[in-house]
Amino acid sequence: MTDIEITSLFSNLLDNAIEACEGCEGKTLKKIILRIHRHQDYIVINLKNNLPNPIVIADGTIKSTKEGHKGLGLKIVKEIVERHDGCLDYEYDEQWFTVKISFQS
Repeated sequence: MTDIEITSLFSNLLDNAIEACEGCEGKTLKKIILRIHRHQDYIVINLKNNLPNPIVIADGTIKSTKEGHKGLGLKIVKEIVERHDGCLDYEYDEQWFTVKISFQS
């Protein structure tokens, strides 16, 4: 993976997480948890952040609810992960959004 891809991967993940937490006005908990570790032959990236609003899904993808945004961040991350034969999963509930990425090292 190139330095540009690594930068793009983390900048999109962190920009999305920061933006979500900034939207949590009035909530007592604004938290981003980033964990990167090695598990056997894999590099694993877990990022978890609070959500201000429910997730919007359209055409099978998560859409940005912020005006002027196209919601491309997670799509770019997915393209990078797939280009390097990695796995990307995400899950969410009313309070948290979690992205799990793994690459064989």
